[in-house]
Amino acid sequence: MCGAQAIAGIIEAGVSITGGIVQGIAHYKEGQFSAQVQEANAQSAEQAAGDAQLRGLAEQANFKLKAGQLAARQRMALIGANVDLTSGTAVDIAAETQAMTQRDAEVIGNNAAREAWGFKSQALNYRAQGELDKLRGKYAMAGSLLGGASGAGPGINSMFESIYSDKSKSA
Repeated sequence: MCGAQAIAGIIEAGVSITGGIVQGIAHYKEGQFSAQVQEANAQSAEQAAGDAQLRGLAEQANFKLKAGQLAARQRMALIGANVDLTSGTAVDIAAETQAMTQRDAEVIGNNAAREAWGFKSQALNYRAQGELDKLRGKYAMAGSLLGGASGAGPGINSMFESIYSDKSKSA
């Protein structure tokens, strides 16, 4: 009878330890998977940053093209009005158009750079979260292993009680 109680204690301890190991591995894999998802998110954010920069360059080029067309129409209108393009109001209009074009093109570029920076920051945050998820998985695994080991205590205790109670009865 005591042998059966000892075997039951060993089985109980084994089940507890095995449960802790299985649960620990699951926590670890969950952390690894979550980190992979975060890395995929980071790569998407980096692609979005590159796209924002390219769109900004294209928008700048398109804007400068349209501004150049506007300047050409202004010159044609001034020529049609017999205005001297080398002095006075004509020079002021051309200079102001050029200055406004440059300023607006810089705003377009800065907006694209800010959008790209936001995506790059998001990519960094995703990667940091991924590292945290991996670490969290490792700690959860360690906790499960320790929990499984501590859960084995009653089974081991039962086994030893059975063995020692057997010895005290035979003495």
